[in-house]
Amino acid sequence: MGQHAPPTVRDAAPSSEIPDPYRPLPPAAASSAPPAAEEEPNSTGTLFLMMIFLMMIGALWVIVYLMLLHR
Repeated sequence: MGQHAPPTVRDAAPSSEIPDPYRPLPPAAASSAPPAAEEEPNSTGTLFLMMIFLMMIGALWVIVYLMLLHR
């Protein structure tokens, strides 16, 4: 496997040829199986903690509201 030398002006390909890096890829082979989907990470703990956080914000809002209502 030899090294591919960079093209020079002398080695320039005719305008009808496409240089190697820009040559279109061959069509992909057809597959009967659909592509495998990646599994999503389990987010149960994150949702649980977020619900606790939102309940704390709601409780704080109710406490401040009642304090302002009764002054």
